[in-house]
Amino acid sequence: MIPADASGSGSATDDEQQDKSEPSASPVGLFISTTLALWWLDTLTGIATQIDGGKGVYYGITFSADRLYVACRQAEFGSDRDTQDNSILVFDCGLHLIEVIKCPFRIRDVHQIVYHADLLHIVSSYDDAIVQYDILHRQWRTWYPFGAHEDEEERDQHHINSVWFRGSNPILLGLRPNGWVAEFDKHRHQIYRKEFGSGSHNVWEQGGQLWTCSSNEGAIVSEEGKRIDIHPNAFVRGFATLDGLIYAGISQMRVRARRHDSDCSIAQITSDGVIKRYFSIRGYGLIHEIRTVGQADASHNSISFMLNDYPSSSRFYNIRTEEYLVDLERQKN
Repeated sequence: MIPADASGSGSATDDEQQDKSEPSASPVGLFISTTLALWWLDTLTGIATQIDGGKGVYYGITFSADRLYVACRQAEFGSDRDTQDNSILVFDCGLHLIEVIKCPFRIRDVHQIVYHADLLHIVSSYDDAIVQYDILHRQWRTWYPFGAHEDEEERDQHHINSVWFRGSNPILLGLRPNGWVAEFDKHRHQIYRKEFGSGSHNVWEQGGQLWTCSSNEGAIVSEEGKRIDIHPNAFVRGFATLDGLIYAGISQMRVRARRHDSDCSIAQITSDGVIKRYFSIRGYGLIHEIRTVGQADASHNSISFMLNDYPSSSRFYNIRTEEYLVDLERQKN
């Protein structure tokens, strides 16, 4: 691994946020969800802008061409999943919160969400379910890929956490009892299920093969055995591609009670696996999701979400991320 040079941290100024020659009306960067907040990251300046916070744990991020959808648990990290009633925050292209979508039945332990074919596909990990929301008709239904559980003690047997579409076929990923991936046809009949990764999160296709973040290995791996090793002590989760570069989320491996205020980094990686630099955020918990803004990304839904302008520092809180990797040696404390 190639370490990045260290740089300072702290609040960013207006000049730093807007210091760009010929600024574009459609900024390019990343949306990032951490345990405690939703962020916009300018990958040119390294400035992270907090778009939303204070609504419990933030997780999945997806979008249509004109709406940003963010899964929010509305509960503190580690809270009782039995009683959770998760929601979806909806933002416009100016990053104004315009709606909070509530399901008529409870979504519990929400993880990844994906907008596909006018539907929101919402992973409800606790119930081993994909909750589908028809945005146009405002209708809900639930798909249980491996069957519904009548007994509460049987819930979360598969820990589905990720969903991606190959054409009209949903591909699901989970980590119980071991990392696995499964593909279903458009009628939701299972085509295959096989082991894939360790503590796996995120699934996408690149170069004709599926890839995942093998979180427990600190690596990104393909189904044919190719891999990009990030760090042996890194909990790797969250993936996006932007301008030919890979961005992967790195979280500290902590016991559950210490995760909410832990530190995290985003690694910027070349296509041949060389880490160019890091963007580190301290004290806001684990990285849950990374999505590309201003460019389409096939690892998501190949839709380009365009912001009206750079997020204004008069509306949002900005920080300057650090260029070095967070401490990954302080494990399990």
